[in-house]
Amino acid sequence: MSDPAAPGAAYLRHRPLHTEDRRLVGFTLLVGHPRDTPAAQRPERAAAALAHHLADRDRADLAGGRQLLVPLPEPLRTGERPVPFGPEVIVTVPLTADGDDATGVGKLAADGHAVVLAGGGTVADPRLLDLASYVTLDLGADPDRLRELTDTCRRGARRGRVRLIGGGIATAAHRASAERLGCELLEGPLLDHPGTGAGAGSRLGRIQLLAALRREGTPLDEIVSMVARDPALAYRLLHATNSAAAGLPRRVSSVREAVVLLGTGRVRQWVSMMALADLADAREAALVPAVARARMCADVADRLGADPEAGFTAGLLLAVADLVGGPVGPLAARLPLAADLLAALARGAGELGRAVAAVRGYARWAAPAAGWPLPLPELTTLYLDAFAWSARTLSAVAPAT
Repeated sequence: MSDPAAPGAAYLRHRPLHTEDRRLVGFTLLVGHPRDTPAAQRPERAAAALAHHLADRDRADLAGGRQLLVPLPEPLRTGERPVPFGPEVIVTVPLTADGDDATGVGKLAADGHAVVLAGGGTVADPRLLDLASYVTLDLGADPDRLRELTDTCRRGARRGRVRLIGGGIATAAHRASAERLGCELLEGPLLDHPGTGAGAGSRLGRIQLLAALRREGTPLDEIVSMVARDPALAYRLLHATNSAAAGLPRRVSSVREAVVLLGTGRVRQWVSMMALADLADAREAALVPAVARARMCADVADRLGADPEAGFTAGLLLAVADLVGGPVGPLAARLPLAADLLAALARGAGELGRAVAAVRGYARWAAPAAGWPLPLPELTTLYLDAFAWSARTLSAVAPAT
């Protein structure tokens, strides 16, 4: 159903950027292509996709109000195409460049863009190093060459101090190497996933709470009881409610008052986010994409004529399965889910199953076996909308997490 040559027919994904103490400070927006896209066409397709999806979108939505780094394909580096965003976006370019690249990057720096040099090499072009604010070190490269590159960065940048980003951190050894080399910012799969967090019993309790909260028709009294049985969760809900209702003449002092004030829909949403935050060990780098996946699944389900609430629950459980490191089918089988939701998660049945397969495939940058149920540009738009919604929603709950 998707034309690979259509404007915007590419995947976008956010890769978290952390400080040394694992505080989330930004995202790199990565571009991916359908597998059958010829290599020679990918730079132009990537540039067209960025223009299609970013030109009219609020920058705060693209990175949840944090820093946004965008690797530039060749047409945007050379100036053949204009960059579809302003100097508030940090641009990433390869460590080495030809003449057109160097000229184009120089113009971007003159326009106010901070420049990151990256690309997996260990030799930096002196012309680009003079323009750079950051250099990303590929920590899987030869350690001696990395030390040479680090020394070059410290000696060769005439415009000021270059900050180092430790890239591709997948092991504890990579993390230790980043510390030795003086990297101030870090990115990689080791940092993106939650730590050990709660024990298995506590995790199961949170998963069961999520399922109960998302179950259609759960009475108000049952919601109040579920939250009130967990003192830490009840405290966080009251804290968030009082923060959201700061203008009221009196403070909310019970879970029931919070439910009455906020409404059952908003309480379901907030407590679901809090339970998911526990499963994510309160790591925003894991939490923001998890909630975005749930929202994207709801929106795709809605487009396909399925129940968006069931889609949101399905997306949450997909995210939970990733967070706890297991397949979603056995996880779903342990929960009191509606038959159609269980069938969608376990077998891909029905329109809801097609929505689940689409969201799963998008996360993997691979079309589902039955093909995309919606055009890829539309799925990418839904992904960006869901990411923005996730960041806004979590910011409302943040005082309690």
